[in-house]
Amino acid sequence: MIAEPTKRLTNHGRNIQRIRETLGVGQDKLAKALNISCSDLLEYEQQETIDESVLVKIASILHIPVELITNLRDDASMTFVSNTFSDMSMGIMGVYNTNKMENCTFNPLDKLISTLIEKDQLYERLLQSEKEKVVFLQDQLDKKR
Repeated sequence: MIAEPTKRLTNHGRNIQRIRETLGVGQDKLAKALNISCSDLLEYEQQETIDESVLVKIASILHIPVELITNLRDDASMTFVSNTFSDMSMGIMGVYNTNKMENCTFNPLDKLISTLIEKDQLYERLLQSEKEKVVFLQDQLDKKR
């Protein structure tokens, strides 16, 4: 009996994409910081394994440890919560400093608040629809009497 090859649980390219998107960094901005084209970055994001020197550059630009890219498992959920920000010298996400947050260009709370507002608006539309149904059904009931 031939054993099936085990599937890798980490994928460098997919991890770079997941981390980049979680941090709110566009593909074009990361490619520019790496001095490569967007299509070259897309190729990296599709590779299962990437050369260590490239991983170090990407990790440095995103201000994350290389181990996050190399060890993040495909089956793991990813949550970034950080209370320390560093100066992004490549200018990808602005200047972050815990004492000087006015320059912050990425705020995860903005996304959360936006999502909550959207859900609230959806709830209000559904509630209005239900009210209209009640009025319609009441009218139909009154006509039958």
